[in-house]
Amino acid sequence: MNLKRFDRIRMDPRVNKGKPMIRQTGVPVATVFDLVTSGTPIATILQDNPTLEEEDIKQTMEYMLFITGMKSY
Repeated sequence: MNLKRFDRIRMDPRVNKGKPMIRQTGVPVATVFDLVTSGTPIATILQDNPTLEEEDIKQTMEYMLFITGMKSY
């Protein structure tokens, strides 16, 4: 599995039980994925999570599509 293209996604067994996180933000990938797929506007996600950048959200969605084999969300 080539994960090099997901340079904003981190997995560390010492942090959040090794679950994927967005860089050094402390925000779990699953949280952002759930927000986006439930219809929360990206602007709202960014406003509520000032450590996130739009590219973080883009990579989160691409990562989730990649690991699940889905074509779109």
